[in-house]
Amino acid sequence: MKHKFSCIVLFSLSLSHPTVLANHCIQILSKVQEHSRTLSLRQFTETPGEGWTVLAYKGCYREASTLIADYAEHNGWTVNLQWHQLQMLALAGNYTSAILIGEQILAAEPTTAANNPFLFQEFVAGTVAFLKNDEAELHYYRDKLAAGKDFKPNAINLKVLESLAEDLTRTYYEAYAAERQKINASGE
Repeated sequence: MKHKFSCIVLFSLSLSHPTVLANHCIQILSKVQEHSRTLSLRQFTETPGEGWTVLAYKGCYREASTLIADYAEHNGWTVNLQWHQLQMLALAGNYTSAILIGEQILAAEPTTAANNPFLFQEFVAGTVAFLKNDEAELHYYRDKLAAGKDFKPNAINLKVLESLAEDLTRTYYEAYAAERQKINASGE
């Protein structure tokens, strides 16, 4: 199955504490919600300063998740939207909901076809394993993703799984922020 997106977009995290003033985030959500519904899927998910990224860049992860759900209710759910909602929920610390979405993605998406080098299932499964604090599963899927690292999206996602696997006592936010800092320092 060919995905409608070519890679997982790593966005720049707000490195301030993830608990941004709730009122500020709610105000931003109310300002962008109506406009966001009118965006194409690509604009909503991939354009900096549009869609859910407006909130994510400000550290408003719970509200970004709400905006993704609102957009999907008006425009239809896609795997891409589910993935970004999983990320926002995990960054907000809502692992239970993030795990449920990850399991929905894994149940709905067929295993990668032999001719498709993008190992999205392995990336999602590894992320879910981290959220479940399952070190053995996380390492298993990290290793599977490593086998396909010659394909750039897999290499990018492998860096994320490696960061998650470094220390399961960190939160998803801490592990993801650590990876973003490494990427920013290397100039990628």
